[in-house]
Order: sequence, then structure tokens, then C-alpha cells
Amino acid sequence: MYSSIRGRLRLSPAMMVAVIALVFAMVGGAVAANGGGGKATSSAKQGKQGKPGKQGKPGKPGAQGPAGAKGDTGAAGPQGPQGAVGPTGPAGPFVDKVPADETLKGVWGAAPDPGAYEQVPVTFAFPVSPAPTVYVMIEPGAESELAYEITPTGGLAPVPLLSRAEVEAVCPGGPAAPEAEPGAMCVYMDDTSSATVPLGVAAVRKPTQFGVVLPYFGSPSAGGGNTAFGTWAVTAE
Repeated sequence: MYSSIRGRLRLSPAMMVAVIALVFAMVGGAVAANGGGGKATSSAKQGKQGKPGKQGKPGKPGAQGPAGAKGDTGAAGPQGPQGAVGPTGPAGPFVDKVPADETLKGVWGAAPDPGAYEQVPVTFAFPVSPAPTVYVMIEPGAESELAYEITPTGGLAPVPLLSRAEVEAVCPGGPAAPEAEPGAMCVYMDDTSSATVPLGVAAVRKPTQFGVVLPYFGSPSAGGGNTAFGTWAVTAE
């Protein structure tokens, strides 16, 4: 075959080798380009990428882990700045006068000599203005004359109160629990008192916003045992 081709084309031996080599080179490149010479299968081709699937449901929460160890106590912070001065507080208990409907209470006592008078001062802790009308109980359990009244504007002689209703209308309390209606001062005598309250005495002083002076009389027959004591209440109006 080769001799036939060589005779027809009149090729030299060297030229003939070159032609054969060129043919083999061309055939080898074609085979490589065709994937080894076979037909390409469908499995060798890359398909299109599909759409992403739906997100799955979240899993159940895991068990709670153990508590961590207690941390170290932190260092103390720096001291803060001093605060501003607060407003001035309200005035203390020393007032100009007792407010309306407020009551002061106290005790009193006297020990007059037999057949003599003793003036007993009762001083209010705070002024009661206007000055109250004073009601002095005469004797506990007395039925004829229960008390006498001393007004800040009336005469010096005390006015007796004959009705228990008159007394209780302004002095609803007693020696153990003194009470007084607004504008009144009620002086209660203890059951064991032996001194008496004199009536019709011109020396009775008018009450003031600062207090009152009360006269008590010692019985001549009582010897040295004259005593009088009790409680009082005054309510401002």
C-alpha cells in the first residue's frame, strides 16, 4: 500500500514518514475532542440545579444546662457626689396658738390650809385664742350645784350650773378621760378630793389665752387633810 502511494505520488521515504506522522496526529486530536471516540451519554451531561426545598420544622429545645458557678463579688464603686441640700422642713411643735378643734389636756392639784383659799394656776402649753370659757366641777356626785362657769368677758363671780345636761353639753368627759367642747375648758375633780370650790368669790380671775387661776377652799374641820386634784381639758375654737 505504502509503495503504491509512494509510486503514485513519487514521495521520498522521509516525506512518506512525515505524512504518516501527520495523519496519526490528526486522528489522535479528533479522538480526544470526541471524549475518547464514543458518543456522549445523558448521564455525562450536567443537569440544571433544582429549586431549594422548604425549611424544615425547628427541633425541640434541648434540656436546660446546669447553673454556672457564682461569680466573684465585684469591687466597690467610687463614692457618689454629695446630694443637693433639701428644702427647709415645716416648723416644729411650737405654734402661735392651738389650731381649731384641737385639745390640750393636763393635771392640777391643790392643798389649801384649813379655812384658807389657795389659788391654783393652770397654764396652757400653747396659747388658746380666743380665751376659753372655764367650767369647774364642784364636787363629784353633787346634785344641787354641779359646776361653775367663768367667762373671759363676764363678771368676776362664777355662775353655777344646776343641770347635769348643761354640764355634759360642754364637758362630756370625766377625771379619767377629760374632754371639752370647742371654746370650753373643763376642770374635773377626782373623787377623793376633800377641798371645796368656793362659789360667789369675787377673787376669781378671768381666763386668758395662756391659762386660768382657780381658787380652792380648805375646810376648817378637815385639819391638815385638805386636798384637791384632778384633770383638765381645753379645746380651741
